[in-house]
Amino acid sequence: MIEHLTFPNIGFLKATLSDADMQPIRKEIAEIQEDFENTYKANNFLVGNIKKEFKISKSADHIASVLPKYVQEFENRNNFFRSQDVLDQNCPIMLKNVWVNFQERYEFNPVHDHNGLLSFVIWTKIPYKIEDEINQGPGKDSRQPLAGHFCFYFTDALGTIRQYSIPADQTMENTILLFPAKLNHSVHPFYSSEEYRISVSGNICYQTGNN
Repeated sequence: MIEHLTFPNIGFLKATLSDADMQPIRKEIAEIQEDFENTYKANNFLVGNIKKEFKISKSADHIASVLPKYVQEFENRNNFFRSQDVLDQNCPIMLKNVWVNFQERYEFNPVHDHNGLLSFVIWTKIPYKIEDEINQGPGKDSRQPLAGHFCFYFTDALGTIRQYSIPADQTMENTILLFPAKLNHSVHPFYSSEEYRISVSGNICYQTGNN
């Protein structure tokens, strides 16, 4: 008998949010887009090479109410919180911060990680098809064209850095990805549209006081 075995590893969760879940988020994004100049900018605590990054406030409580079922599903699969043995008592989790990126053509997010336990991205608008990105991007003839892609980076059992690339195009609108905050990731630039690529991201942490 021959068996093929793999080492366990932590992955990420992918799900589609309902229109009802998305409605308050889209409403605040529309309000921000109408008044960029008078909205609290988030650039100073983010690494994105993106000009328009703003704090989400009005829909933050709504987003916090949407997240728990996905967090629980992630935990059921990975036993992630139980592996983070850093506290001497059980504490609830909370949404620490949340922001929106209005990414323009050629802008990008370099490889980075986040603070907290878990992080997420919700795509609200992606103004391109991935095949157009590949055809118009500078990597068209590369063996690994990555225009418009969202990428995770992790080490395998031999310590080699691996990449998991997600062709994030208009088919991914309303999609949420939930992943460990320290998991490195990046967002490659896009080339085929002059519209904004809009995403909402945030971090989840333990609540240890009256925040």
